[in-house]
Amino acid sequence: HRAALQDPDVVPIVVEASTLLSEEDLHLATLSVGLLTPIVAAASVFPKATQETAKSTMPLALKLTRSPLVQRQTLKSLQELYKNLILAGVVNFESLFEALSDTKDIQSVDSQFVAHSLAKCVAAACVAAAAIKQTMTTLLAKLQGVSGIEAVYTLLCIGEIGRLTDLSADKELETILFSAFDSYGDEVKGASALTLGRVAVGNRAKYLPLIVSKLESDSMEHQYSLLQALREVIVVGNLTEDEASKVLTILYGTASSEEEGVRNVVAECLGRLAASNPSKLIQDVHKRFAVSASPLEKATLISAIKFAVLASEKGELTKIRSELRLPEFMGAISDEDVNVRTS
Repeated sequence: HRAALQDPDVVPIVVEASTLLSEEDLHLATLSVGLLTPIVAAASVFPKATQETAKSTMPLALKLTRSPLVQRQTLKSLQELYKNLILAGVVNFESLFEALSDTKDIQSVDSQFVAHSLAKCVAAACVAAAAIKQTMTTLLAKLQGVSGIEAVYTLLCIGEIGRLTDLSADKELETILFSAFDSYGDEVKGASALTLGRVAVGNRAKYLPLIVSKLESDSMEHQYSLLQALREVIVVGNLTEDEASKVLTILYGTASSEEEGVRNVVAECLGRLAASNPSKLIQDVHKRFAVSASPLEKATLISAIKFAVLASEKGELTKIRSELRLPEFMGAISDEDVNVRTS
C-alpha cells in the first residue's frame, strides 16, 4: 500500500514511532524500528520522512543501542536500521562510527553487553558503507594505544567486521590478534579470543588452520583463549568432514586438562560439534568414554553430551534421543571420582 501514502503523511509516523525507541518496552521498540527501517529504505519515495529520521530517530536509536537490556531481535532490527540509514544517505558512516564509538558512558558492569551491541552495529554500517579498509586501519591503529573497555570495544568491532567480510589479506591483523592474548586484563583477553573466532568465521580457510596449528604447538598459556576462539567457529557450524576431524583431535587431546576452565570449553565444543552430526559424533564420544582411563576426560565427555542436548535444534532432540544412550552415562553417577559424579 506504499503508493497510497504521501510523503507528508509519513513524517508524523516517523516522529511518533521514534518516541517508542526506549528500553522500557523492548518489544514495542523493536516493532517501531521495524516500521522505521522500510520507510528509510524507501527514501526516494519518502524523502522528507527519511530526513526526519536524522532528527527524531537517530538520537533515540543511539541511546537504545547503549542499553544493556538490548539483545537478539532488538539488536538485529537496530543493525538493519543503521544499515539503511547509511544506504539512504541520512547519515554518513564517519559520523555514525564516531557516535557509536563513544565509550565514556559504558564503564559499568554491563559494559561488555553494550560493547557487543555497539560493535555489531558498527560492523553492519561499515559493510553497508563499503568502508571496511579505512575502518580496519582506524581500529588497528587505535588498538595500539587503548586499554580496558576501549580495547574490548575495538577488538569486538574488528571481530564483527571480520565475521561479515573477508579480512584474510590483512597480514597485520593476524599478528595483532595473536599478540593480544598477552594482554594483562582478562576482559581484553576474552575479547581477543572472541575476535579471533569471529574473524575465523568469515575467513575460515585461513584462520581455522591457524587456530588448530597454534593449539597443536603453542604453550599452555594461550590454550584457553584459543579454545574460546575455536568455539566461535564451531557455534556457526558447517565444518567440513576434514575440518571436523582435525578439530576433534585437538578437543580429545585436551579433554583431560588439569584446568577446569579448559575442560569446560572443550566439553562445549565437543557437544556443539556432536549436535551438528549426532549419528556419527555422539557415537565417537561414547566410544571414547568407554575406553577412557582418565576421570577428567570422562567428566569432560559427560559434559559434552549435556552440551549436545542443549545445542540441538528444536525437534532434533527427539531424533537423536536413542543415540544419546543416556543410561550408560547416568551410570557414572556412582563413579568413585567426584569430577565424574558431578558431571
